[in-house]
Amino acid sequence: MQKLLEILAQQNKKSFEQINAEIIEPLVEQFGSLYYGLQQIAIMKEIPFKLDKKLSDSLLELIEKNIEVPQKTLRGLMELESLAPNGVELVKNALIEAKKSVPKNSKLEVFYSGSGRYVIKATSFDFKLADKALQSYVEKATALMLASHGKAKFEKTEAN
Repeated sequence: MQKLLEILAQQNKKSFEQINAEIIEPLVEQFGSLYYGLQQIAIMKEIPFKLDKKLSDSLLELIEKNIEVPQKTLRGLMELESLAPNGVELVKNALIEAKKSVPKNSKLEVFYSGSGRYVIKATSFDFKLADKALQSYVEKATALMLASHGKAKFEKTEAN
């Protein structure tokens, strides 16, 4: 971590002591440790305290390239079925509309698996957030299918 901040100091023509006062101390004070603070900035994609624009942009770029955000993924298999004449459109609409219910701090992907089956994959930096995203999506898609007299079934398959 210290090497990264030394690079940041050089890029911005500042001393390491200035970087310590402007970045390290506020991060440690706010988050308890430098690394955890940098991870939080990587997750939020914003700095939770005031820095000049050039230093802020340099820090965000450095974090983006060098700090890994842990990813937690949950998966499940969803089956959607409609016997209505416009059943394909109803299923498609349910899949698209349900995605709008997913919290912004999570990523959700839907993959067609054949025969009305879809693999749903929710990813976030926290298991609870990934689970919330998955549940939110499944509940919305299920409600939309049931409202149009269709069927929906979901089963969690794996997590990491």
